[in-house]
Formats: sequence, C-alpha cells, structure tokens
Amino acid sequence: MKLLKYMKERKLGLSICLSLFVLLVVSLVLRNTKPGLYPVSIFLMFLVFIFSQYFDFEYRYFIGFALILLVTCPFLLIAKYETLAEYFANYVYGFLVLGVIGYFFDNLREKLKSKGT
Repeated sequence: MKLLKYMKERKLGLSICLSLFVLLVVSLVLRNTKPGLYPVSIFLMFLVFIFSQYFDFEYRYFIGFALILLVTCPFLLIAKYETLAEYFANYVYGFLVLGVIGYFFDNLREKLKSKGT
C-alpha cells in the first residue's frame, strides 16, 4: 500500500499506464504470430483500466489510445497485415468503450464530491 501511495503522490501512474499501453501493443503484434497471447492482451487492457481508475486519469487518455491505434490501422492495411489491423480495430472499440465508462466514472466522482460524500 505504501508503494501505491508513493506512486500516486509522485504522479507515476501515467508512466505506468503508458508502459502498459505499449506492452498491450507489443502483445497485439506478437499475437499475430502466436495466437495464444489473446488472454495476455485482454489482461493488459484490464490493467490499464484499473490503473487509470486508481490514479484518477481523465477519460481522454483512453480516447487518445484509441486514436493512436486507429491511425496505425491504415498503415497496417497498406503493409498487408490485415489480421493485425483487425486486432487493432477491435481494441480501438474497446478503448472507446473504456473512455465512455471512464467519462461516466468521472462524472459520478464529481457529483459525489459536490454533494460532500
């Protein structure tokens, strides 16, 4: 618990979330060659969501992650990596859903703070 408190005070959460996002992208690229890595990529996406909620990130980070993946999709299609582009597109939808859920949690958090609870 002291480690998590230290990380929250030092604002290390964003770097952890970004590193988990990079690991997620790497696992998606490796999933193209090794299909057994599907649970790893799902677990990493879940960790990104948990860390973002713990460190009170804004929902815009998820939408930014989705846009980064979406921008890479046409280049993957041009390079004839159709399956990898499909994986990226699926995770774009996932990050957009997490962005909406994060937006909901942010609004709920603000309403609870304004009520004094």
